[in-house]
Amino acid sequence: MMIAVLATPYTLDAQAEEPPGVEELLAQGRFEEALPTLVRLEQEWSREVHDNDTKETRLNWALSLQGRGSAEARLQQFDAALDHLRHARDLAVEGQFGPEFLAGILDELGRTEGKAGSYEEAGQSLLQAIEQHRKLDPVDREPWLSASQNHLGLVYLTTGRYEEAGRIFHETLGQAGENEEALRFQHECLGRYFYVMRSYAKAAEHLEEAREHALGIEGRRKEHPEIVSLTGQIGLALLRLGPESRDLARRYLLEAANLTRELQSSRVNRLALASHLSNLGSL
Repeated sequence: MMIAVLATPYTLDAQAEEPPGVEELLAQGRFEEALPTLVRLEQEWSREVHDNDTKETRLNWALSLQGRGSAEARLQQFDAALDHLRHARDLAVEGQFGPEFLAGILDELGRTEGKAGSYEEAGQSLLQAIEQHRKLDPVDREPWLSASQNHLGLVYLTTGRYEEAGRIFHETLGQAGENEEALRFQHECLGRYFYVMRSYAKAAEHLEEAREHALGIEGRRKEHPEIVSLTGQIGLALLRLGPESRDLARRYLLEAANLTRELQSSRVNRLALASHLSNLGSL
């Protein structure tokens, strides 16, 4: 899950009272706090294009639209996110910015279309992203190619194309080498696949593997939203295994709920907490 972010006037300072920059906020999953800065950056580049229309300013505007749309998608503001990501795509196509930039924008657009329920459009955008990734030199394709392939697999999983989804998830496992973020996502996809297929033991195994890789990412703590989400998913898979796994399921679900309470208050985090509490209620 990669978000394009342009250089910003924020710099990380050693002083404790210095507020975190937008890149740090995004790395911590604090999208609600990062969004105002991303909106301002996009508006500034829009004005810059109006005043000085060059290929470089249009590229920066496209990337700022991508960053803004990506954050909006994480906050489930799908209409706004789709508008900005489609605009970024159109700028990238018209400006012929090259496959590296276009692939990233198409990947983010496809992910957002899938989350918004536009599955046919999502599939097309992600197939185009994969095509653009493959235009690059092989050494420059990963971990972005496998990420786009797995995003496509998740669309297939959601729409009932289980065989195709499973094939993608198995084929991409390890495709990006020892990249921790890629391995985290690949194992999470397999965990979600096996959960849908009701192979709950395998689901829990892969989700636990994903959690371990997430914890191995430099600077990533267990309070990170991705790790909290994986913790809850493991608990849910264990819950489905039956009475013998309920105590362990309870431990994971309680941990997920307690960690979510510690996160910055936001609509997304409140919805996540409600989900963890609902699963505890089911247990």
